[in-house]
Amino acid sequence: MNIKKLWIAIGILLLVLGVSSCHQSKDDVSINDSQTYPHTHTPSSGVTENVAEPTCEKDGSYDEVVYCSECGEEISRTKKNTTAVAHQYKNEKCVFCGIEKASDGLNFKSNGNGTCSVSGIGSCKDDDIVVPTVSPSGDRVTEIASSAFYNCVGLTSIRIPDTVTSIGNDAFADCANLQSMIVSDNLNSLGAGAFSGCDRLQYNKANGLCHLGSDHNPYLILIKPEDKTQTLYETNQNTAFIDSYAFSSCENATNIIVHDRVTSIGACAFQDCSNLISVTLPEGITYIAGCMFKNCDNLKNVTIPNSVTKIGEQAFENCKSLESIVIPASVKTIEKNAFKNCSGLEGVRFEKTNGWHCFDLSEPVISDLDLTNEEKNALSLSFRYTDYTWKRA
Repeated sequence: MNIKKLWIAIGILLLVLGVSSCHQSKDDVSINDSQTYPHTHTPSSGVTENVAEPTCEKDGSYDEVVYCSECGEEISRTKKNTTAVAHQYKNEKCVFCGIEKASDGLNFKSNGNGTCSVSGIGSCKDDDIVVPTVSPSGDRVTEIASSAFYNCVGLTSIRIPDTVTSIGNDAFADCANLQSMIVSDNLNSLGAGAFSGCDRLQYNKANGLCHLGSDHNPYLILIKPEDKTQTLYETNQNTAFIDSYAFSSCENATNIIVHDRVTSIGACAFQDCSNLISVTLPEGITYIAGCMFKNCDNLKNVTIPNSVTKIGEQAFENCKSLESIVIPASVKTIEKNAFKNCSGLEGVRFEKTNGWHCFDLSEPVISDLDLTNEEKNALSLSFRYTDYTWKRA
């Protein structure tokens, strides 16, 4: 028997006995041109790889991998999930993530869609309140309702979770002993006077301005200047909200620069800035709030952004140096007295002149205003029809 026939005989014997190896060497001999010896791995015990540990609120995962014990080749890989662990508190803080334990006893009002608002302090006795992300009934907490914590004089600190997107009017007004606040990073609506009368609040300061912030953005809400005697103010690049009355009575200010990230400016924000000449308003704001520029005697230049849909009551009242203004096509409502007594106003140009009506309360009193004459428009807005709300159909 020659060598080649011997190898073939051994191969046939291995097939019969069910024995095979993981790899063929370069000297392995084919039984024919299209068939090679079979390839069988020997699985080892599974090992764990790519571990992502679960957190208190997020599931984890890992890969369970089986390798061949002889050649080391990967045979299988299975991704498996691990369930999030619950918060476990010690000294009022979670031992895993460090989050503070949510306060008990707060009042909630369901919105009927799986979300709810905090409507009041209820039976909560905490001085340091941590608003929960979920109510006792299982609704996601998305709002702090108007006046929810009004005049809670015992309140010293509050943490608002990132589930909250809205803080209502006067939500924390007159909380005289409130010193510390962390707001939601996902806030998109801030009511008027939300923090008025909170005289002991400690602020995050930058560029001479005082802010309240979230865990990730300390300059989210601009509350007021440190010093009201400056001539120039400029908002922080990370500020998204300017609170009501923020720059009110900054009598020396001649210019205020508002950066593009700002999307909301509260009522009376620049009221009584008697020497203010110009303000840069960012694209993105949708509402020029009531009394925003009231009594700004020297205000000459304001460009209303194309994003604005509504101009609030008394927004420009007594701006006697304002000479001209353009009402963008985006504006659909001009509330009463918005331009009252703007005696220097020589022209108002409406980008859309058709479909405007004057309303007294909810009743139309003048229909289809003719707004093609800019000089007459100025007279109508400042004096003749200033006591009406203007609306465009």
